Amino acid sequence: MGVRVRLLVTVCAAVVTLGVVVVAEASAASYSVWSCRGPDGSAASTRAWSAGVDPAGTSDTCATGGSLRAQLLGTDGPAGTTRGFRFLLPAGSTISGYRIELAATTDQALIAADHQAGVASDSPAAPDAIDAGCPAAGCSFGTAASALDPGNLLTRATDSRGLVVAARCGASLGCLPVETSTPRAEVQLFRARVDVRDDGLPVVAAPTVAVDSASGLATITAEVTDGGGGVAAAALQIDGVELQRTATPTCREPYTEPAPCPAGETARFTIDAAALTAGAHDVRVRAVDAAGNVITGPPASLTAVARAAAGPGAPVGVTITLDRSRIDVGAAGSRIAGLVRTAGGTPVAGAQVLVRSQPFGVFRGPLKREPTLTTDGSGHFTVAASAPSRIVRFDVDDATQRASEPVEADLLEPLKVTAAVADRNLHNGSTMTLRAKLTGAGAGVRGKVVLVQSVIGGRWATVASLEADRSGVATWRYRFRGTTRPADYRFRARVERSGDIWPWPTTNSAPISVAVAP
Repeated sequence: MGVRVRLLVTVCAAVVTLGVVVVAEASAASYSVWSCRGPDGSAASTRAWSAGVDPAGTSDTCATGGSLRAQLLGTDGPAGTTRGFRFLLPAGSTISGYRIELAATTDQALIAADHQAGVASDSPAAPDAIDAGCPAAGCSFGTAASALDPGNLLTRATDSRGLVVAARCGASLGCLPVETSTPRAEVQLFRARVDVRDDGLPVVAAPTVAVDSASGLATITAEVTDGGGGVAAAALQIDGVELQRTATPTCREPYTEPAPCPAGETARFTIDAAALTAGAHDVRVRAVDAAGNVITGPPASLTAVARAAAGPGAPVGVTITLDRSRIDVGAAGSRIAGLVRTAGGTPVAGAQVLVRSQPFGVFRGPLKREPTLTTDGSGHFTVAASAPSRIVRFDVDDATQRASEPVEADLLEPLKVTAAVADRNLHNGSTMTLRAKLTGAGAGVRGKVVLVQSVIGGRWATVASLEADRSGVATWRYRFRGTTRPADYRFRARVERSGDIWPWPTTNSAPISVAVAP
């Protein structure tokens, strides 16, 4: 069919738009949850963490620039006593890694394991021993006076069913109770980014189709559910072509909820069925969850009946179809080809096709007008698919013809991500400057999140999250500490796919090696 039908009734805003026009990719199965502070350092929600039924020894001042704080009190004697916060991981999900900035201290004890403070994996029965921060007594980690000091950073690639930030008594026989107002162990979380892996697919029911014979309007509804991060988007497809997407402002990155999107919604769409070619049409709803898992639901049928001819002087209803909705810019002879026809299927010669465009990314801005096209004698039009990358919209809307809905084509240049470090003669205490550069995305690079990753424990782990500027550049500065012998550190920049906002596949720069002397 190849036409997007003009939206006639506001779509239900309970389902969000993050992009459902691409084929499902196995690599898109995780999302990140930020707490206390966001990527830019501003205050963020802490609803992803719970102090449990007994919040004694805990406090939350993140809203005013503080921290999530947990203290092991002097009277906390029983073995395994834990004061802290548990990450509220959605059922069926796992934690693939974390990046937490915190400060922790523990006082002296007769047994090293008596007092612990920091991060621990979390089992269904009870938190495991603290394994990052201060896992033993007589320890100090990080700088409480400087929340985002590089020395406060803990990063780890993991595969756990939970996460705890806590102060606890780790001694098997318990800790000796004492009367003191000074905490025996304390941890302050200033910022957390938890990577949640969700491999479960959304569930989409067969759509229900109801056609109003008087108006020609068809209402399509389908129940969409997801047991992990929630339903991020839904789209209506007619004969395999996406016509409509749903949107809501409450499910947007950076996420601060462990399940940031609705667990279930009714996707609702209203289209002008009379604008379709007369006959039966395949109707499906496609859904994507917060992690980027995509699935297309089972079909239903819609039978369209041609609308009676318009009265004298009224614009003739037309439809626009494109030969492709996604085109790789730069390929030899790349062109966008389209066809304008009446609702009955007759080609329209001499139609004026309005062309407008806007960049990808989170700062799309208003549509920019491009040269108008005119259809030939067979109703066809063509235009070169030239750079830069952008979304191009085609419409017919004048006194003589009016399209039922504009159609869009995605023009994509190859995306390239590079990373470079110009610093030489680095040593312990030196500050490295890493410069990441994105090319090929046009004006859509502004505000795109760029992850800096390093090899930690044999695996790539995220150590910083940046935003590209208008020129596609993101800069990260890091001061090396604790390098006591010559070492080679490996870094790379990573840019992740984000549906129709950023339709390129997840792309990594080539790894770079940085030599640091003691």
